[in-house]
Amino acid sequence: MDAASGFIGNPAALEVLRRALGSEAVPHAYLFTGQPHVGKSTLAGWLAQALLCESKSDGSVDPCGTCHTCARIARRTHPDVQVFDLARQDAETNRSTPSRELGIDTIRQIVADVGLLPFEARRKVYVVEDAGALTEEAANSFLKTLEEPPEFATLVLLAVDAASLPDTVTSRATVLKLRPVPREEILEALRRRFDLPERDLERIADLSEGRPGWAIRAASSPEVVEQHDANVAALAEALSGGSAARLALAERLAGRWSSGHRDEVYSTLFDWLGFWREAMHVASGRPVRPAYSRWDNQVRSLAGSGVRATADATDRTLRAIAMLDANVNTRLAVESLLLSIP
Repeated sequence: MDAASGFIGNPAALEVLRRALGSEAVPHAYLFTGQPHVGKSTLAGWLAQALLCESKSDGSVDPCGTCHTCARIARRTHPDVQVFDLARQDAETNRSTPSRELGIDTIRQIVADVGLLPFEARRKVYVVEDAGALTEEAANSFLKTLEEPPEFATLVLLAVDAASLPDTVTSRATVLKLRPVPREEILEALRRRFDLPERDLERIADLSEGRPGWAIRAASSPEVVEQHDANVAALAEALSGGSAARLALAERLAGRWSSGHRDEVYSTLFDWLGFWREAMHVASGRPVRPAYSRWDNQVRSLAGSGVRATADATDRTLRAIAMLDANVNTRLAVESLLLSIP
Protein backbone atom coordinates (compact mmCIF):
# COMPACT_ATOMS: atom_id res chain seq x y z
CA MET A 1 0.00 0.00 0.00
CA ASP A 2 1.31 3.43 -0.90
CA ALA A 3 1.38 5.50 2.26
CA ALA A 4 0.30 8.70 0.58
CA SER A 5 -2.58 7.43 -1.50
CA GLY A 6 -3.91 4.36 0.24
CA PHE A 7 -3.49 2.45 -3.03
CA ILE A 8 -3.44 -1.28 -2.33
CA GLY A 9 -1.90 -3.92 -4.58
CA ASN A 10 -1.00 -3.76 -8.29
CA PRO A 11 2.60 -2.65 -7.67
CA ALA A 12 3.47 -3.12 -11.35
CA ALA A 13 0.94 -0.47 -12.39
CA LEU A 14 2.26 1.92 -9.75
CA GLU A 15 5.81 1.30 -10.95
CA VAL A 16 4.85 2.10 -14.55
CA LEU A 17 3.56 5.47 -13.41
CA ARG A 18 6.63 6.12 -11.27
CA ARG A 19 8.94 5.42 -14.21
CA ALA A 20 6.98 7.82 -16.41
CA LEU A 21 7.06 10.50 -13.72
CA GLY A 22 10.78 9.97 -13.16
CA SER A 23 11.58 10.33 -16.85
CA GLU A 24 9.28 13.35 -17.16
CA ALA A 25 7.62 11.54 -20.08
CA VAL A 26 4.10 11.10 -18.72
CA PRO A 27 1.74 10.03 -21.52
CA HIS A 28 -0.93 12.56 -22.43
CA ALA A 29 -3.72 10.01 -21.93
CA TYR A 30 -4.17 6.91 -19.77
CA LEU A 31 -6.88 4.26 -19.63
CA PHE A 32 -7.06 2.44 -16.29
CA THR A 33 -9.13 -0.75 -16.48
CA GLY A 34 -10.20 -3.30 -13.89
CA GLN A 35 -13.17 -4.46 -11.89
CA PRO A 36 -15.09 -1.97 -9.72
CA HIS A 37 -13.36 -1.11 -6.40
CA VAL A 38 -10.01 -2.53 -7.53
CA GLY A 39 -8.38 0.90 -7.16
CA LYS A 40 -8.76 2.76 -10.49
CA SER A 41 -10.08 5.99 -8.94
CA THR A 42 -7.50 5.83 -6.16
CA LEU A 43 -4.67 5.39 -8.66
CA ALA A 44 -5.98 8.26 -10.77
CA GLY A 45 -5.99 10.45 -7.68
CA TRP A 46 -2.42 9.38 -6.85
CA LEU A 47 -1.28 10.29 -10.36
CA ALA A 48 -2.96 13.69 -10.14
CA GLN A 49 -1.27 14.33 -6.81
CA ALA A 50 2.09 13.21 -8.21
CA LEU A 51 1.76 15.60 -11.15
CA LEU A 52 0.73 18.60 -9.06
CA CYS A 53 2.29 18.02 -5.61
CA GLU A 54 4.24 21.00 -4.29
CA SER A 55 6.12 19.26 -1.46
CA LYS A 56 7.72 16.07 -2.81
CA SER A 57 10.66 14.60 -0.96
CA ASP A 58 14.05 15.11 -2.61
CA GLY A 59 14.51 12.60 -5.41
CA SER A 60 11.03 11.12 -5.07
CA VAL A 61 8.32 11.17 -7.72
CA ASP A 62 5.65 10.20 -5.18
CA PRO A 63 3.28 12.89 -3.91
CA CYS A 64 3.63 13.87 -0.28
CA GLY A 65 -0.07 13.32 0.29
CA THR A 66 -0.27 16.04 2.94
CA CYS A 67 0.39 19.42 1.30
CA HIS A 68 -2.43 21.81 0.48
CA THR A 69 -2.49 20.67 -3.15
CA CYS A 70 -2.58 16.95 -2.34
CA ALA A 71 -5.28 17.48 0.29
CA ARG A 72 -7.54 19.35 -2.12
CA ILE A 73 -7.06 16.74 -4.83
CA ALA A 74 -8.07 14.06 -2.32
CA ARG A 75 -11.19 16.10 -1.46
CA ARG A 76 -11.87 16.72 -5.17
CA THR A 77 -11.80 20.48 -4.69
CA HIS A 78 -8.66 21.40 -6.66
CA PRO A 79 -9.59 23.61 -9.65
CA ASP A 80 -7.01 21.98 -11.93
CA VAL A 81 -8.14 18.40 -11.32
CA GLN A 82 -11.61 17.66 -12.63
CA VAL A 83 -13.56 14.41 -12.41
CA PHE A 84 -16.35 13.71 -14.88
CA ASP A 85 -18.80 10.84 -14.45
CA LEU A 86 -22.45 9.97 -14.85
CA ALA A 87 -23.36 11.49 -11.48
CA ARG A 88 -21.80 14.85 -12.37
CA GLN A 89 -23.46 14.78 -15.78
CA ASP A 90 -26.86 14.22 -14.18
CA ALA A 91 -26.29 16.96 -11.60
CA GLU A 92 -25.30 19.51 -14.24
CA THR A 93 -28.21 18.69 -16.56
CA ASN A 94 -30.84 18.38 -13.80
CA ARG A 95 -31.98 15.02 -15.13
CA SER A 96 -34.96 13.50 -13.36
CA THR A 97 -33.76 9.97 -14.21
CA PRO A 98 -30.16 8.76 -13.99
CA SER A 99 -28.10 8.61 -17.20
CA ARG A 100 -26.91 5.32 -18.63
CA GLU A 101 -24.46 6.97 -21.03
CA LEU A 102 -21.82 9.69 -20.97
CA GLY A 103 -23.00 12.03 -23.70
CA ILE A 104 -21.37 14.40 -26.12
CA ASP A 105 -22.17 17.49 -24.03
CA THR A 106 -19.98 16.17 -21.21
CA ILE A 107 -17.09 15.57 -23.61
CA ARG A 108 -17.59 18.99 -25.22
CA GLN A 109 -17.23 20.48 -21.74
CA ILE A 110 -13.87 18.74 -21.33
CA VAL A 111 -12.71 19.69 -24.83
CA ALA A 112 -13.60 23.34 -24.26
CA ASP A 113 -11.85 23.48 -20.89
CA VAL A 114 -8.72 21.51 -21.70
CA GLY A 115 -7.23 24.27 -23.84
CA LEU A 116 -7.39 26.83 -21.04
CA LEU A 117 -4.25 27.37 -18.98
CA PRO A 118 -4.16 25.86 -15.46
CA PHE A 119 -5.82 28.01 -12.83
CA GLU A 120 -3.06 27.74 -10.23
CA ALA A 121 -0.94 24.60 -10.78
CA ARG A 122 1.52 23.86 -13.54
CA ARG A 123 -0.63 21.08 -14.98
CA LYS A 124 -4.26 20.04 -15.34
CA VAL A 125 -5.69 16.55 -14.93
CA TYR A 126 -9.03 15.30 -16.22
CA VAL A 127 -10.40 12.02 -14.88
CA VAL A 128 -13.25 10.44 -16.84
CA GLU A 129 -14.94 7.79 -14.74
CA ASP A 130 -17.59 5.55 -16.33
CA ALA A 131 -15.66 5.86 -19.62
CA GLY A 132 -17.20 2.58 -20.75
CA ALA A 133 -20.52 4.44 -20.92
CA LEU A 134 -19.35 6.91 -23.59
CA THR A 135 -21.73 7.12 -26.52
CA GLU A 136 -20.25 6.61 -29.97
CA GLU A 137 -20.82 10.28 -30.75
CA ALA A 138 -19.11 11.34 -27.51
CA ALA A 139 -16.16 9.03 -28.11
CA ASN A 140 -15.67 10.34 -31.62
CA SER A 141 -15.74 13.95 -30.41
CA PHE A 142 -13.02 13.10 -27.88
CA LEU A 143 -10.49 11.64 -30.33
CA LYS A 144 -8.56 14.77 -31.31
CA THR A 145 -8.23 15.89 -27.68
CA LEU A 146 -7.07 12.43 -26.61
CA GLU A 147 -4.47 12.39 -29.36
CA GLU A 148 -3.18 15.95 -29.03
CA PRO A 149 -4.09 17.61 -25.73
CA PRO A 150 -2.10 20.65 -24.58
CA GLU A 151 1.26 19.70 -23.09
CA PHE A 152 0.07 20.77 -19.64
CA ALA A 153 -2.97 18.43 -19.66
CA THR A 154 -3.24 14.75 -18.71
CA LEU A 155 -6.39 12.73 -19.38
CA VAL A 156 -7.21 9.60 -17.37
CA LEU A 157 -10.09 7.37 -18.44
CA LEU A 158 -11.47 4.67 -16.14
CA ALA A 159 -13.39 1.59 -17.33
CA VAL A 160 -14.02 -1.98 -16.26
CA ASP A 161 -12.75 -3.35 -19.57
CA ALA A 162 -10.93 -1.76 -22.50
CA ALA A 163 -13.24 -3.71 -24.82
CA SER A 164 -16.11 -1.44 -23.74
CA LEU A 165 -14.45 1.45 -25.57
CA PRO A 166 -13.89 1.91 -29.30
CA ASP A 167 -10.44 0.96 -30.59
CA THR A 168 -10.04 4.55 -31.74
CA VAL A 169 -10.12 5.61 -28.08
CA THR A 170 -7.96 2.84 -26.59
CA SER A 171 -5.31 3.29 -29.28
CA ARG A 172 -4.85 6.89 -28.19
CA ALA A 173 -4.23 6.06 -24.52
CA THR A 174 -1.69 4.13 -22.51
CA VAL A 175 -3.65 1.23 -21.01
CA LEU A 176 -2.95 0.05 -17.46
CA LYS A 177 -4.93 -3.01 -16.39
CA LEU A 178 -5.43 -3.34 -12.63
CA ARG A 179 -5.81 -6.95 -11.58
CA PRO A 180 -7.62 -8.39 -8.55
CA VAL A 181 -5.46 -7.92 -5.46
CA PRO A 182 -4.33 -11.08 -3.63
CA ARG A 183 -6.30 -11.90 -0.50
CA GLU A 184 -3.25 -11.66 1.79
CA GLU A 185 -2.40 -8.14 0.59
CA ILE A 186 -5.94 -6.99 1.28
CA LEU A 187 -5.94 -8.68 4.67
CA GLU A 188 -2.66 -7.04 5.66
CA ALA A 189 -3.96 -3.61 4.62
CA LEU A 190 -7.11 -4.18 6.69
CA ARG A 191 -5.05 -5.17 9.73
CA ARG A 192 -3.12 -1.90 9.51
CA ARG A 193 -6.24 0.22 9.16
CA PHE A 194 -8.90 -1.36 11.33
CA ASP A 195 -9.12 -2.58 14.90
CA LEU A 196 -11.54 -5.43 14.22
CA PRO A 197 -11.53 -9.08 15.30
CA GLU A 198 -9.24 -11.16 13.09
CA ARG A 199 -12.10 -13.44 12.01
CA ASP A 200 -14.02 -10.42 10.71
CA LEU A 201 -11.02 -9.12 8.77
CA GLU A 202 -10.38 -12.56 7.29
CA ARG A 203 -13.99 -12.92 6.17
CA ILE A 204 -13.95 -9.49 4.54
CA ALA A 205 -10.72 -10.34 2.71
CA ASP A 206 -12.22 -13.65 1.56
CA LEU A 207 -15.40 -11.99 0.31
CA SER A 208 -13.66 -9.07 -1.40
CA GLU A 209 -12.84 -10.98 -4.59
CA GLY A 210 -9.65 -8.97 -4.98
CA ARG A 211 -11.38 -5.58 -4.53
CA PRO A 212 -9.51 -3.52 -1.90
CA GLY A 213 -12.00 -0.67 -2.21
CA TRP A 214 -14.87 -2.99 -1.35
CA ALA A 215 -12.88 -4.43 1.56
CA ILE A 216 -12.23 -0.96 3.00
CA ARG A 217 -15.92 -0.09 2.75
CA ALA A 218 -16.91 -3.41 4.33
CA ALA A 219 -14.54 -2.92 7.26
CA SER A 220 -15.84 0.62 7.72
CA SER A 221 -19.53 -0.29 7.53
CA PRO A 222 -21.13 -3.61 8.58
CA GLU A 223 -23.99 -2.89 6.18
CA VAL A 224 -21.71 -3.67 3.23
CA VAL A 225 -21.16 -7.25 4.39
CA GLU A 226 -24.85 -7.56 5.23
CA GLN A 227 -25.69 -6.51 1.67
CA HIS A 228 -23.22 -9.07 0.32
CA ASP A 229 -24.93 -11.80 2.30
CA ALA A 230 -28.34 -10.62 1.07
CA ASN A 231 -27.11 -10.71 -2.54
CA VAL A 232 -25.84 -14.27 -2.20
CA ALA A 233 -29.02 -15.35 -0.42
CA ALA A 234 -31.10 -13.86 -3.27
CA LEU A 235 -29.05 -15.77 -5.82
CA ALA A 236 -29.37 -19.05 -3.92
CA GLU A 237 -33.12 -18.55 -3.63
CA ALA A 238 -33.50 -17.74 -7.33
CA LEU A 239 -31.45 -20.75 -8.40
CA SER A 240 -33.66 -23.06 -6.36
CA GLY A 241 -36.88 -21.38 -7.50
CA GLY A 242 -36.79 -22.04 -11.22
CA SER A 243 -37.00 -19.75 -14.26
CA ALA A 244 -39.69 -17.43 -12.86
CA ALA A 245 -37.60 -16.63 -9.78
CA ARG A 246 -34.51 -16.03 -11.92
CA LEU A 247 -36.35 -13.68 -14.27
CA ALA A 248 -37.78 -11.78 -11.33
CA LEU A 249 -34.29 -11.30 -9.88
CA ALA A 250 -32.99 -10.09 -13.26
CA GLU A 251 -35.87 -7.60 -13.49
CA ARG A 252 -35.09 -6.30 -10.00
CA LEU A 253 -31.42 -5.73 -10.83
CA ALA A 254 -32.33 -4.05 -14.11
CA GLY A 255 -34.58 -1.70 -12.16
CA ARG A 256 -31.76 -0.80 -9.78
CA TRP A 257 -29.42 -0.15 -12.72
CA SER A 258 -31.91 2.06 -14.55
CA SER A 259 -32.55 4.06 -11.36
CA GLY A 260 -28.87 4.98 -11.16
CA HIS A 261 -27.54 2.31 -8.78
CA ARG A 262 -24.89 1.00 -11.17
CA ASP A 263 -22.33 0.37 -8.44
CA GLU A 264 -24.85 -1.69 -6.47
CA VAL A 265 -25.51 -3.93 -9.48
CA TYR A 266 -21.81 -4.38 -10.17
CA SER A 267 -21.26 -5.31 -6.51
CA THR A 268 -24.12 -7.82 -6.68
CA LEU A 269 -22.56 -9.58 -9.66
CA PHE A 270 -19.17 -9.70 -7.95
CA ASP A 271 -20.83 -11.16 -4.86
CA TRP A 272 -22.31 -13.85 -7.10
CA LEU A 273 -18.93 -14.36 -8.72
CA GLY A 274 -17.40 -15.16 -5.34
CA PHE A 275 -20.18 -17.64 -4.63
CA TRP A 276 -19.57 -19.46 -7.89
CA ARG A 277 -15.82 -19.49 -7.37
CA GLU A 278 -16.34 -21.00 -3.95
CA ALA A 279 -18.50 -23.75 -5.48
CA MET A 280 -15.87 -24.32 -8.16
CA HIS A 281 -13.09 -24.74 -5.57
CA VAL A 282 -15.25 -27.09 -3.50
CA ALA A 283 -15.98 -29.09 -6.65
CA SER A 284 -12.23 -29.51 -7.07
CA GLY A 285 -11.90 -30.98 -3.57
CA ARG A 286 -11.36 -28.03 -1.23
CA PRO A 287 -13.54 -27.66 1.89
CA VAL A 288 -15.99 -24.77 2.17
CA ARG A 289 -14.19 -21.76 3.65
CA PRO A 290 -15.53 -20.19 6.87
CA ALA A 291 -16.55 -17.07 4.93
CA TYR A 292 -19.16 -19.18 3.09
CA SER A 293 -20.03 -21.60 5.88
CA ARG A 294 -23.56 -20.20 6.27
CA TRP A 295 -24.27 -21.41 2.73
CA ASP A 296 -22.54 -24.75 3.19
CA ASN A 297 -25.44 -26.79 1.78
CA GLN A 298 -25.98 -24.54 -1.22
CA VAL A 299 -22.27 -24.41 -2.06
CA ARG A 300 -21.96 -28.18 -1.85
CA SER A 301 -25.09 -28.63 -3.95
CA LEU A 302 -23.74 -26.37 -6.67
CA ALA A 303 -20.32 -28.00 -6.43
CA GLY A 304 -22.05 -31.29 -7.18
CA SER A 305 -22.56 -30.12 -10.77
CA GLY A 306 -18.81 -30.44 -11.26
CA VAL A 307 -15.77 -28.26 -11.85
CA ARG A 308 -16.59 -27.57 -15.49
CA ALA A 309 -20.15 -26.40 -14.79
CA THR A 310 -19.15 -24.12 -11.91
CA ALA A 311 -16.20 -22.74 -13.89
CA ASP A 312 -18.60 -22.02 -16.75
CA ALA A 313 -20.94 -20.16 -14.37
CA THR A 314 -17.94 -18.12 -13.19
CA ASP A 315 -16.99 -17.22 -16.76
CA ARG A 316 -20.57 -16.30 -17.63
CA THR A 317 -20.74 -13.98 -14.64
CA LEU A 318 -17.56 -12.24 -15.76
CA ARG A 319 -19.04 -11.87 -19.26
CA ALA A 320 -22.21 -10.35 -17.79
CA ILE A 321 -20.11 -7.79 -15.93
CA ALA A 322 -18.28 -6.93 -19.17
CA MET A 323 -21.64 -6.59 -20.94
CA LEU A 324 -22.83 -4.08 -18.37
CA ASP A 325 -19.71 -1.99 -18.84
CA ALA A 326 -20.35 -2.06 -22.59
CA ASN A 327 -23.83 -0.64 -21.88
CA VAL A 328 -25.68 -3.75 -23.03
CA ASN A 329 -29.30 -3.95 -21.84
CA THR A 330 -29.02 -4.83 -18.15
CA ARG A 331 -32.05 -7.07 -17.96
CA LEU A 332 -30.92 -9.01 -21.02
CA ALA A 333 -27.40 -9.47 -19.61
CA VAL A 334 -28.59 -10.71 -16.20
CA GLU A 335 -31.40 -12.87 -17.62
CA SER A 336 -28.91 -14.53 -19.97
CA LEU A 337 -26.61 -15.20 -17.04
CA LEU A 338 -29.22 -16.59 -14.66
CA LEU A 339 -30.95 -18.79 -17.23
CA SER A 340 -27.70 -20.31 -18.43
CA ILE A 341 -26.25 -21.49 -15.13
CA PRO A 342 -27.19 -24.69 -13.23
